[in-house]
Amino acid sequence: MSKFNLGIIGGGLIAETAHIPAIMRCSDVALTFIIEKNTERINYLKNNLGITIPIVSTIEEVTTPIDGVIICTPNNTHKDIAVKCLELGIHVLIEKPIANGIEDAILIQKTASINNLVVMSGFCTRFWTSVQYIKHFIVSMSLG
Repeated sequence: MSKFNLGIIGGGLIAETAHIPAIMRCSDVALTFIIEKNTERINYLKNNLGITIPIVSTIEEVTTPIDGVIICTPNNTHKDIAVKCLELGIHVLIEKPIANGIEDAILIQKTASINNLVVMSGFCTRFWTSVQYIKHFIVSMSLG
């Protein structure tokens, strides 16, 4: 079975501390590119994480096959990047929030649906013990 070719769009802290290390531990996923425009971040990722894959500025510069991307950019960029990737036939994981408003979120969902692709928001805090504890109180109606 071939590896799932995954790229990261946005080389900030969440990419550095969560996504890149997680991808590096997955034997069936290949991190094939990072899209980052900030030269300081590019140098940091290369020097401190040993990144040897291409770091480019736009999705158009990617020359390897792309199965999916993780969008780790500022919130106001999520919609445009997600829609573009989905229109290119790429599955998308978007760091929370998925969009800045319901209209943008609906557009992202519709674009994924039209193209028969998966789109989802990375909202990992729902698995934190503290959040699960609060959920228990809410579901059991023990609060209020």
